[in-house]
Amino acid sequence: MFRESAKLLLDTLFDRVYDLESFLNWDINEREEALEIKIPEISSVYLIHQHNALEQIWLSSPISGGWHFVFNPKHGWIDTRGKRPFFLMLFSEFKPYIPEFLWKSSWLEEKSA
Repeated sequence: MFRESAKLLLDTLFDRVYDLESFLNWDINEREEALEIKIPEISSVYLIHQHNALEQIWLSSPISGGWHFVFNPKHGWIDTRGKRPFFLMLFSEFKPYIPEFLWKSSWLEEKSA
């Protein structure tokens, strides 16, 4: 269950960010079980990857540091500190770098496995 849910999360994130890449000039690199996003206005990169041993998604943010997310079948991917949904947390960091006309409520939605 974890691997399928984690793959779906990473694939969904890749699709959403890739859709923005041509507008925003972001550098997006996908590799097995990981996604790296470079926003030109930020000096470092976002790294999102699945940690199979702990069954978590880890997010390394150049703005807010490290985050760990666990899958809850009822609520989706939730961070282990403040119980924030993955896409809501990530969009709050990306939002200043995305023109308002590109904002979509679908950014905040999670697909379930």
